[in-house]
Amino acid sequence: MIIGIGVMILAGWKLLMGMIRSVEFNFQNHDINDNNFSLQPKLVKRSGEINHQIEKNNEDHQVFIPVIPGVTLPTSHLIYYLIALLICGIIHEAGHAIAAYRESVPIDYTGIFLYFFYPGAFVSFSDLHFNKCLFREKLRILCAGVWHNIVIFLFGMFILNSGIITLSMSLTGYRSVEGTGVSVISVETIMT
Repeated sequence: MIIGIGVMILAGWKLLMGMIRSVEFNFQNHDINDNNFSLQPKLVKRSGEINHQIEKNNEDHQVFIPVIPGVTLPTSHLIYYLIALLICGIIHEAGHAIAAYRESVPIDYTGIFLYFFYPGAFVSFSDLHFNKCLFREKLRILCAGVWHNIVIFLFGMFILNSGIITLSMSLTGYRSVEGTGVSVISVETIMT
């Protein structure tokens, strides 16, 4: 728990320093007397189809990049993120359910839900039986979801870094054209 609090404080500090550097960068690059000067954050919409060149600030060490559909996330990718979020939520809640079953705490009900666009899952077990558990058993039930999140992360890192994806793509005939020259992704039609 102490390590988790320390990591949260470190992440908060890095976010705060990134915001301060961003404000300093904006003041350094804009003249106060300039008519276009604004303290409003500048958001750049990313296209899901065409790669745009965007200037990067090498001084920016942002820890977290917010996932905002239509701004930092192409809207065409939104369904994939929602499906991944639902699957991870189900596995997370399955961790709580498995740990509760292991500690002989009966599960009342489980389910999945859709809150606006956010898909999620839940598990509910008996408070009476849960309160009778020892502290270590309660902790095991409550931390099981986080443990399953770590397992999902490690599994994903293994898949991404093991070369399995590259091998499967090459066996199916897929060839990446990234870095080999200019690629036409879409053609705009001109109305006359």
